Amino acid sequence: MVSHELRTPLTSILGFTKIIKKKLEGAIFPAIATEEKKIQKAIRQVEDNIDIIVLEGERLTALINDVLDLAKLDSGKIEWKTELISVAQIIEQALAVTSALFEAKGLELIKDIEEEFPKIVGDRDRIVQVLINLVSNAVKFTEKGSVTCRVRRINNAIVISVIDTGIGIAETDQYQIFEKFKQIGDTLTDKPKGTGLGLSISKQIVEHHGGTIWVESELGKGSIFSFTLPIGAAVNVELQKINLDIATRQLKDSVVTPNPSPTQQEKIILIVDDEAPIRQPLKEQLESEKKKFIYEFR
Repeated sequence: MVSHELRTPLTSILGFTKIIKKKLEGAIFPAIATEEKKIQKAIRQVEDNIDIIVLEGERLTALINDVLDLAKLDSGKIEWKTELISVAQIIEQALAVTSALFEAKGLELIKDIEEEFPKIVGDRDRIVQVLINLVSNAVKFTEKGSVTCRVRRINNAIVISVIDTGIGIAETDQYQIFEKFKQIGDTLTDKPKGTGLGLSISKQIVEHHGGTIWVESELGKGSIFSFTLPIGAAVNVELQKINLDIATRQLKDSVVTPNPSPTQQEKIILIVDDEAPIRQPLKEQLESEKKKFIYEFR
């Protein structure tokens, strides 16, 4: 209930703001043909203001998601998945999600990954969440240079490290960096970045999988965030629990689905939500893309 009440109005605000932005940039601003400097300045200010609304809305969404995740972890109510996981696929997924961050800042992404790793058992999405958080932080606090994702097998564990050439972390801050709501940005830069929850959540996820997470850093010379994921005996025990799920999934994957005809390819989208502010932006978005949909009030 709390999750719904927090997310619904924010989803509505972001949805309508993005629609307004698209309509202004696609139809209204181009139709305003004038050389008057005041009007041109006003247009630029409106564009900048809308961008700020979207940016801050997304930042608030991230904060809400982090707070809700932390609450579930603390209360033990989070639902963990248990599945066989390819380490290589985890790396590729996390780096694909964060690729735009590298492009925006002009940073080099370096992958230093050994060829083959045994599969591990755990919650794929949560482990990807940890890696995305570490890579995003590395990019956030690195103005030039590179970010390296390094993967090694050491004894019975996979060690994943994210290495940056950024501002580094003072030794006094390293002891508290994994605590809740701790932000190193308030001591190293003029403006703190993030929610101060990402590393705390990452620590709990890693520890749930039987691993550890730590940081090595020197102020002004960059940081190395590493975490371990155990392999070996633990995997053999967990495999017994998930063999049936894997077999079922493989059977489904082996079924050949015939290619749909052109008439079958056209989909009709059903919009169902009890909140009008959620239905309306979805409706307008689909209309702008000329998609067929059914509008339900419930």
